[in-house]
Amino acid sequence: MDFSWTKDYPEILKVCTLFDLQELSAPFNYKYSPIKGILQNGPQCGLVALAMCSGTPSKELVDELLIQARSLCYSYNGEIFSAKYLYELAKINLRNVSIELYDGPLNTNVVKDFLLDGGLILVPYDCDKNHTPATKNGHKAHWAVLIGIVESNNGRVYVLARHGKSQNVAVWDLEELALSNSQLNEYPREEGKEFRVPETGLGSPEGIKNKSPSKFISPI
Repeated sequence: MDFSWTKDYPEILKVCTLFDLQELSAPFNYKYSPIKGILQNGPQCGLVALAMCSGTPSKELVDELLIQARSLCYSYNGEIFSAKYLYELAKINLRNVSIELYDGPLNTNVVKDFLLDGGLILVPYDCDKNHTPATKNGHKAHWAVLIGIVESNNGRVYVLARHGKSQNVAVWDLEELALSNSQLNEYPREEGKEFRVPETGLGSPEGIKNKSPSKFISPI
C-alpha cells in the first residue's frame, strides 16, 4: 500500500499501518493540520480539546479553563454539555482566530471544504470503548477536535481528530461521526456525580446535538 502522503506525518502513518486502513492509501485529496495532544484528567474532554487548539496545551492551561468554566457557571468538574459554553470559552481564549458556532449536520460540503482549507472544529459525539463514534443517545458524550480530512478514491470521507483519551491521532468515517453527533439527546447520569447541563437538555439549541462548535481557522 502507498502511504507516501504521510511521509511527513509519522503519527498518521502509524495509525494507517496499525489498523490496515487501506482506503487511506493514495487518497484523492487530504488536508492535515497537526496539533499537539494532551490527555485529560477526569471529565474535562471539552476543555482539553480546546486547550489543544491553542497550540500549547498543558495541564496548567486546562486548569485555567476549568476555573473560567466554573466562574461562568458552565461546569462543575470540567464537563461541558453545551456547545454554546465551549464556543464562549473559545472566544475568550483563542483571540487571534475566527470563531463560529456551527449548527447543523457534519457530513456536508461546508464542513468538508472548511477542513480542506485547514480549519479546526470542536465536535461532541458519543464515544465507544475504543473511542470511535457510537450511538449511545448522549450517555457517552465526549469532545474531540477535528484536525484534518482524507477523501479516498472510492468517495468515502474520513476525518482526523485528537481527543483527551488517547495520544494517537484518530481516523473516523465522517458519516459515522455525523450520525453520532446527531443523536446526543440525554446526558449521562452517574451516582455521586453532578453535572451542569442546560435546563433545556442536550438536544436543545443550548445543548450539543447536531452542533460542532467552535468552528474556526487557526493560525497554528
